[in-house]
Amino acid sequence: MILLPFLMMSQNTDGTAGTEDPGHLLVRFNDPGVRAWGVVNDDVMGGISTSRFGISDEGRAVFTGYVSLENNGGFASARTRMQADLGGFDGIVLRLKGDGKTYGFRLRTVDRGRITPYSWEAIFTAPAGELTEISLPFSSFRPVYRGRQLVNVPELDLRNIAEAGLMMSSGQSGPFRLELDWIAAGRSEK
Repeated sequence: MILLPFLMMSQNTDGTAGTEDPGHLLVRFNDPGVRAWGVVNDDVMGGISTSRFGISDEGRAVFTGYVSLENNGGFASARTRMQADLGGFDGIVLRLKGDGKTYGFRLRTVDRGRITPYSWEAIFTAPAGELTEISLPFSSFRPVYRGRQLVNVPELDLRNIAEAGLMMSSGQSGPFRLELDWIAAGRSEK
């Protein structure tokens, strides 16, 4: 997969986002008004994976847990509702600190007044150890439902984003930990 760099909101020296660039901050986890994120794990279908999503003392989101492939399981996820029009952007940018594992970033949309039952997912590897920015072009998002890629669905409607989330799956078992500073929409460099 080729990841394109995106222009982002500039970062001020105090770590807060500036407004000079065309990026659009969707979630900054050190913001006290950040929406609640909930977790959904494979226990909804008999699995035994566990996860938590919270905010660290440093103001970073922490998605952590243990994925087990036993009992036909194998996933942990965290998600939040949002209303966003991303029609003028080219992708999502995550500022994160990872563990070297592979994750999915998911978006769900509204269709005829209802949130779609399927998600649009882009897969990425979260480099271990240091804060980095990961760019996920919208062209890399694929429609998925219960881990399977779909065909014959409408295109991703970027003007009607209703939910964003993270998924730990892809047949990986064991502990995981992903920390996020922020999630933003970005434009590709021209």
